[in-house]
Amino acid sequence: MHAHLLAIRDLWHVDEEMDALRAKAGALARAVEEARARREAAREALDARKAELAELKKRERALDRRIAEYGQRRDRTRRLLDEGKVGDFISAQRQLDQCVAIVDEAETELLELLEEVDAAGEALARAEAELEAAGRAVEAAVRAQAEQRPAVVARYRELEALRPERWAALDEEHRVPYRDLRRRGWKPLAWIRDGACEACRRVVPPQVAIEVVQGRTVHRCRGCGRFLYDVRPAEETEEDDG
Repeated sequence: MHAHLLAIRDLWHVDEEMDALRAKAGALARAVEEARARREAAREALDARKAELAELKKRERALDRRIAEYGQRRDRTRRLLDEGKVGDFISAQRQLDQCVAIVDEAETELLELLEEVDAAGEALARAEAELEAAGRAVEAAVRAQAEQRPAVVARYRELEALRPERWAALDEEHRVPYRDLRRRGWKPLAWIRDGACEACRRVVPPQVAIEVVQGRTVHRCRGCGRFLYDVRPAEETEEDDG
């Protein structure tokens, strides 16, 4: 293999691992941030459930007071009617009917409200469980970051110190195309497979393939610009595909 290709490969191995380490560190940090965001959302949901239940309880107390008030009026009016102690029988009967209707309506509303209270209580319990689970998720994410990040940082610093050496070994002619390929997020090297660039499938002239295999010179794919690597043996290709 041509020495310049070896230099490109060695530099790429460093850059590839550094990319992976950056991605891992970022994933660990995002996991913590996302877990904390979910915990905050769970806390807000719990607060909303508490407020909802408190409002329902407030309505329940108001209905209880209304039922008690009009129930007393109903009973007092009925007693006066039964004892014949009312001056205007028709007005008293109308008042009794009105009190009965109000109590019946309030009791019906209270029954429906109690169902809402029960449902809100169940929702509150679920929200409390979700907040507890979210708290555990935060602890797990923070613990994972604390356990894994030191090794990631240590290895990254090793590679960071090694990279200038690998970059210096790269021929100046290949630095600009290497940077361009990296900027695109592409792997800079591509195997010659079945007479074509493995990455973009552009046909590689036989003479170019021969020169690559023999290590005479460095060739780039005319399609994607990647540096062409040794022809892959058929058995290796089959193993990789499997």
